[in-house]
Amino acid sequence: MTDNNRRKFRIIDGGKVTSHKKGDIFRIFLILIILCINQFIFCTSDFFLIREIAVTGSKYIPVEKIVESSQVVKQNIWYIIFDTGSSGSSRVVKRLKDIPWISDISLQFELPDRIIINIKERQPIAIVKTADTSFYIDEEGIVVSNVDTLNNWNFPVIRGLDRDIFLGKKLIVNNLDTLIQSLKSCDPVIVENFPEVEVDEKGDIILYSRNNIKFNLGGDKKEIPEKLSLLPSISQSISDKGLAIEAVDMRYKRFVIKLHGTPQKNDKEISVVHKED
Repeated sequence: MTDNNRRKFRIIDGGKVTSHKKGDIFRIFLILIILCINQFIFCTSDFFLIREIAVTGSKYIPVEKIVESSQVVKQNIWYIIFDTGSSGSSRVVKRLKDIPWISDISLQFELPDRIIINIKERQPIAIVKTADTSFYIDEEGIVVSNVDTLNNWNFPVIRGLDRDIFLGKKLIVNNLDTLIQSLKSCDPVIVENFPEVEVDEKGDIILYSRNNIKFNLGGDKKEIPEKLSLLPSISQSISDKGLAIEAVDMRYKRFVIKLHGTPQKNDKEISVVHKED
């Protein structure tokens, strides 16, 4: 028998011979039994039932809805800590992320009976108006809520969409990235004076003034912020001259205006506004 295969023995009082290996196995078994008993006590004891729930970061979602959706009331805190799905992520987090408003979430636990739910909400930047209802979208184009859940918010309105819209899903529209860039670049003055936005079949971004003048900004994402900055001065110039304007085409280097009553297929569209190089 080689040295590697020999068991180590020790002699104790009385002349008995005991194996170190056998003693180690017994100690490990005993520790496992103790751990199982402790786990059973922890998971069944009323001492660890959740009695206090704190929610942070909630502005648009009622706290009551978050607590109800979390399903943690009077649950054992150890069960919540270790309750993960096949993906290894918390089931509580997964349930709460089903709320369209929530973009991110984390949980904190304070033994024996307190849980803190930290949420990050999506920030609405526009209203999508359909024939039946209206929705809020965030800066990723995610549809987060029906409009009737918020009141007195001053957002631009996206019109002209005739396709299905689903809560929690991304808005389906041509040139979405450029549309989002346009909405994010709109300051309160522009929103006040150009309250409606549209995306045509080519992906061009079109704004409508309060007196329904159509401003076509084109579909170039890089040029949108500059064109938006020119809108107030162009609008003011049109007002000062008392022109009856139907549309302003800003897709080209020389902006073109179309007067009311001008036929679409003749050369009476007048280039009066110039974009600075």
